[in-house]
Amino acid sequence: MLDEVDVLVRKSGLLTYVTPMGKGNVNESLENFSGMYFGAFTDERTKEAVENSDLVLYIGPIKSDVNTAWFTTKLQQEQTIEFYNGHVEIGYAKYEGIQMKGVLQKLSARIPSSPPHSPEFEWASTTSNPTTAVSVHQMPEPILHEYLWKRLSSWFQPNDIIITENGTANIGIWDSKFPPGVQAINQTLWGSIGYSVGAAQGAALALKDARSESRTILFVGDGNLPISGYKLRSSR
Repeated sequence: MLDEVDVLVRKSGLLTYVTPMGKGNVNESLENFSGMYFGAFTDERTKEAVENSDLVLYIGPIKSDVNTAWFTTKLQQEQTIEFYNGHVEIGYAKYEGIQMKGVLQKLSARIPSSPPHSPEFEWASTTSNPTTAVSVHQMPEPILHEYLWKRLSSWFQPNDIIITENGTANIGIWDSKFPPGVQAINQTLWGSIGYSVGAAQGAALALKDARSESRTILFVGDGNLPISGYKLRSSR
């Protein structure tokens, strides 16, 4: 399904946003990738751009609590087309038995290739330069999350697998900009605390079996690490 989404995003040149659960599902190096929409917690320029759009193509929406910023998203239903696996909703009408993959393929085929759209609203997470070298002597103030996660963008590499534990890491990574091919693994839907260490081990073994040179990167706090270790031991 991600291939169909990628073709549509590239060919249309439309401004493209992700929700928290969609992080990593869109190539963030594309010029028309414009950041994350997270309801009431979205930066004002992005929030205005999404909520005042003439038409929103909502692909595979999952309207859970966290993914909608506790149900604070404000999309006008009459101006939204929602694509699901087994049906499509256009405004207030619902069309059953329509496969999302086929619809996206046909839609992309009928759209003439467009040059990338220069986003009118610059993604807030790219406003600072994350590649500027900073020494300890230049940082008398504490290193804040607002700085840390943006700076990590310059360290990530194409095709990394990035796993974030629930809480600080999972939310913080939303401010990082991924290079192409990055796979993000998180528990935004179920909020399963302590899953991440086991998930990282599984991802690393899968890469080894595939003879891949990609890196497995895990962000987990000391509070979740013992929980993960307990789950690993008890599963034997």
